[in-house]
Amino acid sequence: MPLARSISVTSLSGLDEWDEEFELEDAVLFEIAWEVANKVGGIYTVIQTKARLTCEEWGENYFLVGPYTESNVRTQVELIEPTSAVLRRTIDKMNSSGCKVYFGRWLIEGSPYVILLDVGFTAWSLDRWKSELWENCAIGVPWFDREANDAVLFGFLTAWLLGEYAAQCDEAPRILAHFHEWLAGLGLVLCRQRHLPVATIFTTHATLLGRYLCAGNVDFYNNLAEFNVDKEAGDRQIYHRYCVERAAARCAHVFTTVSKITAIEAEHLLKRKPDIVTPNGLNVKKFSAMHEFQNLHATSKARIQEFIRGHFYGHLDFNLDKTVFLFIAGRYEFSNKGADIFLEALARLNYLLRVNHSEVTVIAFFIMPARTNNFNVETLKGQAVRKQLWDTAHTVKERFGKKLYESLLVGQLPEVSKLLDKEDFTMMKRAIFATQRQGLPPVCTHNMLEDSTDPILSCIRRIGLFNSAQDRVKVHTHSFLSSTSPLLPMDYEEFVRGCHLGVFPSYYEPWGYTPAECTVMGIPSVSTNLSGFGCFMEEHIADPSAYGIYILDRRYRGVDESCNQLTTFLFQFCQQSRRQRIIQRNRTERLSDLLDWRYLGRYYVAARHMALAKAFPDQYIFRNTERIYWSLYTVGIFILVFIYCWNIYTDLYILLEYLYWSLCTGGIFILVFIYCWNIYTDLYILLEYLYWSLCTGGIFILVFIYCWNIYTDLYILLEYLYWSLCTGGIFILVFIYCWNIYTGLYILLEYLYWSLYTAGIFILVFIYCWNIYTGLYVLVEYFYTGLYVEYLHWSLYTGGIFILVFIDW
Repeated sequence: MPLARSISVTSLSGLDEWDEEFELEDAVLFEIAWEVANKVGGIYTVIQTKARLTCEEWGENYFLVGPYTESNVRTQVELIEPTSAVLRRTIDKMNSSGCKVYFGRWLIEGSPYVILLDVGFTAWSLDRWKSELWENCAIGVPWFDREANDAVLFGFLTAWLLGEYAAQCDEAPRILAHFHEWLAGLGLVLCRQRHLPVATIFTTHATLLGRYLCAGNVDFYNNLAEFNVDKEAGDRQIYHRYCVERAAARCAHVFTTVSKITAIEAEHLLKRKPDIVTPNGLNVKKFSAMHEFQNLHATSKARIQEFIRGHFYGHLDFNLDKTVFLFIAGRYEFSNKGADIFLEALARLNYLLRVNHSEVTVIAFFIMPARTNNFNVETLKGQAVRKQLWDTAHTVKERFGKKLYESLLVGQLPEVSKLLDKEDFTMMKRAIFATQRQGLPPVCTHNMLEDSTDPILSCIRRIGLFNSAQDRVKVHTHSFLSSTSPLLPMDYEEFVRGCHLGVFPSYYEPWGYTPAECTVMGIPSVSTNLSGFGCFMEEHIADPSAYGIYILDRRYRGVDESCNQLTTFLFQFCQQSRRQRIIQRNRTERLSDLLDWRYLGRYYVAARHMALAKAFPDQYIFRNTERIYWSLYTVGIFILVFIYCWNIYTDLYILLEYLYWSLCTGGIFILVFIYCWNIYTDLYILLEYLYWSLCTGGIFILVFIYCWNIYTDLYILLEYLYWSLCTGGIFILVFIYCWNIYTGLYILLEYLYWSLYTAGIFILVFIYCWNIYTGLYVLVEYFYTGLYVEYLHWSLYTGGIFILVFIDW
């Protein structure tokens, strides 16, 4: 089974790299998770969106392993015969031994192969396997924990599958198995206990104990080192689950987490520091709308406004054109997801908008499904009233238009008083009377089963946000979004595109797909420095709020301070003009490439190669070097250059993080992110956007340069440098002047010059940098500090792009 192509790994930020290609033609990758073709939570999204990229890398040697559920298989999986002789013999042997194993294609992008194990069919082995687990691993599973029992069955079946596959191979196999979360982790433990020839990776997307502790309102992150983990797990009756999770983390060749904040948590709770952080990505192409995403926002917003007209009938005393839609979405974990702090911030925002006599109205949606039994009658009535009003207006408009047309047809100007007769006025008056209501618009669209104890409703009663006329903040809780709903017929993606801001002030969020999805759709969002997404954005972007990514500090501030900070974020957002929001959405959408699996998938590739190097050291060599990475894809031209240079004598970090451009049909797009940091002077030089786009009539260039010295509080902001295309070409002189008061030195980037010719583009860049130890100027092409950059040159020809970059020290 040959691979589609071999893979070489190179260095991303702090990522280890292998100097030569790994020959993976005989290696096989099994990715095991309970959520393969079985949607339960966020792991389903991780595997589903990553599948296409992994299939491209591993070809016919990639198999997903999950549980068999008939309802999901009917709609998501095409059952077929095994594609290889080894796999066919493996499945036949297991089926003849009392198992039910299915093979097919998962009907998602990439069409990966799936192996589905029927855990219910082998339940007869549960007692025997639990006894074996206790004897060999000293892990006891209680009879009443059905989820843990399923994990035992799934784990033993997975280990059986991998062991049988290894036994059926004619030559010594090189098997790589990647296990996600504790539900699949038992299979990893058994593989190591049975000494199977399998390289193993374990990824925890959230620790069990961390989720339980945070839900218990403890100061989790400031007391990580103090917890008695065994006692805490026992008190919450999850000790057996915790043992499986901890054993999987300790036994794996490579242990990974989805974020740095979860890595810290795992190190203390699971007693092993992760080898690599593997951030969760998205298939950005699925959400990509190019220049249409602003139009999609307007279209979806109009549909939400229609719902609001019906829901607030009789109390529609605010201007929908000056209304801002906020939303929070996710699993109903009131404190973990930050719904508590969001509601408190909304109450304070309501006060600020009222005392400042703001014309802005805020409507906050809570998309957090709770237990309900039916639609709220008042909500259904509101949509019926809205539809009746629309029908009435449409009928009157048709009658009015017909009379106007007939009058103009005979050459007469109509008398306005005769265009509407008594029947029209009667019809309109009846419609107006129908909009009158005695009570306030409901907070919920559904009848809640536990109305009196529901955390969100209890908090709303406490803060008094009942959608009254004097409130500038309205609150609305909604169940699952569906395109077939009679109230708001929109799916989640359409709804997000129609909102203005997503608010996710989570206290416990190992990654956070909801703000990531907002970003790729061009919708600003609020996250926290306790979420993986928030930490990732803080690490990669110098000023996230400038791009519509507001990072709330929940780690180093108390609840009240964090609530005040969130209120400030929301109030400032409400003060923005429509044009400012449009510009911000454009900037937010530009960050989507940061979250693409094409970029973040490199961390998974590195984890796999590290596991192979540890499990099969005689066949794979692990090298730790710093190099340059670039990749040329066949679809269009996409080049990502990541350069990381470090001089250990001066502690000078020069990070050219994203030198990215893409040649499109209609123009040229270049994004350059340069971050320079000298820890002795704390001088930050950020050349954030060097961007241009070739338009029909000329060239627009936006240069955003932000220089900050925290000792002198010197801000130099060159925000808009604009010039246009002249008859003979382009001449640009950019003078950037930065001053360090401690050394009195000048860093001068004097000539950034290029000229447009008929045949192509030529760019010549002179850069002067200062070395505070040697006193030497550094000039690209002539270097004296041991860091030698020989050629940074590229040119655009008719057929493609040529890049030559050489770094040596």
